Amino acid sequence: MPKTQFMKFRTLTLTALILGAGITITNARTFEKVVEHNFAVAQFEKTELKIDLGDISITNVDSPQVRIVIKMSLMARNQESADEVFEEYSIRFTEEDKIAKAILSKENSGWKRLFFWRDEPQIQVGIQIPKGIQLKLECGHGDVNLADVDAVLEIITGSGNVMSRNTTGPLTVVTGKGDVSLVDISGKLTAVTGAGDFEATGNIETLEVVTGKGD
Repeated sequence: MPKTQFMKFRTLTLTALILGAGITITNARTFEKVVEHNFAVAQFEKTELKIDLGDISITNVDSPQVRIVIKMSLMARNQESADEVFEEYSIRFTEEDKIAKAILSKENSGWKRLFFWRDEPQIQVGIQIPKGIQLKLECGHGDVNLADVDAVLEIITGSGNVMSRNTTGPLTVVTGKGDVSLVDISGKLTAVTGAGDFEATGNIETLEVVTGKGD
């Protein structure tokens, strides 16, 4: 193919790709999947949650139940395309050995991820717990926010910030990477940070802090 014709062909090809991408973006819209679950407090002694992805917020609720709301949002061309992505995420709720468990993880994406690029959904997890409950939370990637919580808490994160305001009760925070900012907390505090800054204010009864790297 002569150079001039090749340049025209390449220009037309690039134009078609750009127009096609523009049409895809224009046709895309937001789809959501919401999963809710309640655990009756009288049926278990403690709660263990394992959330691999997403930002998490924890608050108290005047109810004898632990309520978990998982919301996934995604830009896609249609509902079918969105559902294909949502199906890659496993959500399980179990009650065993007097422990209520909730697990959110991403399944093996399979061969489609090798050939087709997809957006990852935005994941938000809301956790509402009764006062005084014992909660252990393990999370992979995402921030954890606690506001006006009275409970026995153990928060373990791989990557993400942990922020707390007006928290009462024994609190243990373990982070791999991320800042820890605790404001107006009361009770016993144990904090272990890998890489990130640590700050705490309030009526702290006993304090144990171990840091790998950070202020």
